[in-house]
Amino acid sequence: MSDTVSKTRTTTILTLLIPLGLAAIHFLLPESLRDVMVFDHSEFSIITLWTSAFVHLDFGHLLSNLVGYIAGIVPTLVLFTYQKRHRVFRRILLVFLVTFPPLIAISNYAIFNSAFRQRTRPHVDFPG
Repeated sequence: MSDTVSKTRTTTILTLLIPLGLAAIHFLLPESLRDVMVFDHSEFSIITLWTSAFVHLDFGHLLSNLVGYIAGIVPTLVLFTYQKRHRVFRRILLVFLVTFPPLIAISNYAIFNSAFRQRTRPHVDFPG
């Protein structure tokens, strides 16, 4: 098997593990544990800034985010595969998974708690 095919297979599998992981969190973790992962605006927590991105309110919410993820990731993966830039793609994906969740939660927190001066419902969402 060629090196390019092996890299493409590995990158594709890693990319597909994300929606599988999100589905596992939604369907397999007890609701009490998912509740602990939610970013609560009234109790600022660094850990839940990140974990809140991986819990969803309901199946419809999870499904819409997964559709958005697939719609964005498939053409991106095809482009990087065509250019034989698998390592760059994996690094960008890792940066996305590590940095975007807390940035989105902080933005949500700043907008709703500072600009509107109101408490909002806990923040949950995977940044599709």
